[in-house]
Amino acid sequence: MRTTILVILSAVIVGGALGFFLGYHTSQSAKWVSSLEEAGIKIDEKKEPEKENYDASDPIVKVDNPIHDFGILEKNEKTEKGEHDFILENVGGSELTLSEAGKGCMCTNFTIVKKSLKKGEKTAVKYRWDASRGGGIFDQAVRVATNDPKHKEVYLTVRGLYTSSIVANPNQLVFSGIPFGNSAVREFKLFGFEKEKDGSPFPLKVESATVSDSAHFALEYTKGSLTDLTPEEKKHKLFTKATSVFLCKLTLKPGLPQGAFQEVIRFKTNDQKLPIMEMMVEGQIAGAITIMGNKYDRRNTGHLVIGSVSAGKTTKERIRLTIVDKFEANEKTVSVSHVHPSWVKVEFHYPDKEAQKSMPVKMVDVDIIIPKGSPQGNYIGPSKDKLGEVVFQIGPDEKNVRDIVLPLQFAVGP
Repeated sequence: MRTTILVILSAVIVGGALGFFLGYHTSQSAKWVSSLEEAGIKIDEKKEPEKENYDASDPIVKVDNPIHDFGILEKNEKTEKGEHDFILENVGGSELTLSEAGKGCMCTNFTIVKKSLKKGEKTAVKYRWDASRGGGIFDQAVRVATNDPKHKEVYLTVRGLYTSSIVANPNQLVFSGIPFGNSAVREFKLFGFEKEKDGSPFPLKVESATVSDSAHFALEYTKGSLTDLTPEEKKHKLFTKATSVFLCKLTLKPGLPQGAFQEVIRFKTNDQKLPIMEMMVEGQIAGAITIMGNKYDRRNTGHLVIGSVSAGKTTKERIRLTIVDKFEANEKTVSVSHVHPSWVKVEFHYPDKEAQKSMPVKMVDVDIIIPKGSPQGNYIGPSKDKLGEVVFQIGPDEKNVRDIVLPLQFAVGP
């Protein structure tokens, strides 16, 4: 029985690997395409589900245009950040409730202006994106949970193309569900599109390349050519127009703590339009300790998405730490080593000691608390330094502890 439980739990942990949508975006200039179709880029339409039969008392969510296509933009400081309002309406017979259910990329954030709608009422979902790190194809969705019995989640998508003198493919690197202590490799390409005044290819050079966490990541790159394009890349005129190609490889080394992580790759180049080109690196390290919770986004980011809260009242969100180990789970074995911001409170609810003796799995409930009177501020990202964070320390003794990183997304308003 014990072996069976451990096998099931291992499957759950591995199965919880993130399904990140690989879409982010890379940087500045060049007007070699006039449409996504001309660039050879086809993005499937995400249509609103067909309406089904409802009871007269059911809440029904209606979305005006669930896809916003901003087309083709030359990436610069003015265009790399944007905002769009999606409009949701309750066309049913009872109250419709909405909540943040998750997102596919750290480059996006969203706020639901009103989370409870009476019949006939509308609200805006403010979708914000930040492509300051990355460029190229942008296709990102956020998820809004509803109590509509037919549509439990609504997907709101923003898409388009950022043209640039340098583009990476893929333009964001994702390490999904890497087992603790393992290594992993992600390969990608850098494409340069600049030309000299006489029309000849500009000799793009990568003068240096660094990753923000050099202790846990190793980056390699070599000069390539258009003969190195994959069959899929050859279908995209965006890539076949490149004048320079670099083959790159990022290796994740063992040793990162369990939980979500976010790092940045910085390329220094001789391109005057884009002397510094940045890429996002995101993912999760999986292990024998899992996190569950109503607002824990296990599917995508690995963040606890608390959302917007009021400074006028206390907000409490509960998660559960599931520990597959023999040691007793109490205040000596499960603790907090770091909290940001410092005024966020953490309370543990440990399992009964007698019950633990026969339990192969320990389940510790944890309350993440934003106290009444907390200072107003934004801790929703997209960069790591603009997120909240709780780091748990778990282990049977001081010599055998493991950190688990839980990023927090929330904003404190009046």
